[in-house]
Amino acid sequence: MKRPTRKRDRRKRPTKYTYRTTLSLDPNLANRLRKFALQERLSETEAARRAVELGLPPLKLQGPGSAGFHARQLLSLVGPMSNPYQDFAASWRLDRARRQLAEISTFALDLDAWSAELYLLRILAELLHQFGPDDEFLTVTNLDFWSEAYPRSGDAEGDHFLGHIGAPGDPGVPIRAEPPSRSALSRDSAAHYLTAQKEAIFRGMRLSRLILLSPKELKERTGDLLIHKRFLDEVRAHEAGRFSSRATVQYKVVDEIARERIGHFACIRRLKSVDRLSTPLERDDGCLVVEPEYRAGVISNLKLLFSRGSSSHDDPRVKFYIDRFFQASDAPGTKPLDDLQTAFATATP
Repeated sequence: MKRPTRKRDRRKRPTKYTYRTTLSLDPNLANRLRKFALQERLSETEAARRAVELGLPPLKLQGPGSAGFHARQLLSLVGPMSNPYQDFAASWRLDRARRQLAEISTFALDLDAWSAELYLLRILAELLHQFGPDDEFLTVTNLDFWSEAYPRSGDAEGDHFLGHIGAPGDPGVPIRAEPPSRSALSRDSAAHYLTAQKEAIFRGMRLSRLILLSPKELKERTGDLLIHKRFLDEVRAHEAGRFSSRATVQYKVVDEIARERIGHFACIRRLKSVDRLSTPLERDDGCLVVEPEYRAGVISNLKLLFSRGSSSHDDPRVKFYIDRFFQASDAPGTKPLDDLQTAFATATP
């Protein structure tokens, strides 16, 4: 009598195995892999494995529109950048996204609802935190950006609390603003922005500011320039003994047509040499232009331009702003802020 036989299960059983392969990398990619391995203290093989893990999210997150899909797109965009300010701005924006993703992973997310003023201030302050001895800050500005056209603190309208401003992870200082006006910054915001500039100057940054004034502003609003006078005094006190100050503030009286033509902007340059006087002909290692754009007399957004090529001289879009700054600051009629010393003695802050 035959014994019953079991049917053999011919279904393929999963087996665990290690997939082995050989990679051929071009010299540039191989160099990046070595640097990544050294930075993370890994073997080159482990570094390659880590790179694959970072580039390949779980299968369920790989579809179009998924978080993994967008993460891979970000990785493909964050490659070598010729302009150092591109890297600053990309790092700053990605760090904000990273912190928000970390919150989402905890099943909660608090989104900031900043006012336009506080958002503008955070952008400017966070950029300044990156600047140091290799950077030069050239700016053309106006009085309305710094000075409020609304009632002083303590008037009937009162103050309005905006929030706190500080570096990432820092609770910061409280910022208050008076009722809305054409001014971009309240007194507290302007003071905090100037503090961020002073800290960058103390780290070695050079700053040149040109303030455009109308004849009426020069006559009636000299007191609104006192904040810049105090700024200069504090920088000079810190630099006591230096041959020349790292900060200069000038003013120029212009009509409305010239003010619109010159504009309102800042150029930040990465200098090749910090020992020479700055000129429009000096080549640099990259430039960032920050230009406020106005709508109905109020700043609606900030435009950031990054120079292409090895120097801002290679990019006509950016060179245009550098030339405009030096044309305005070197033209007849431009005077140092110290020339208003007599007016400051009788001005009301």
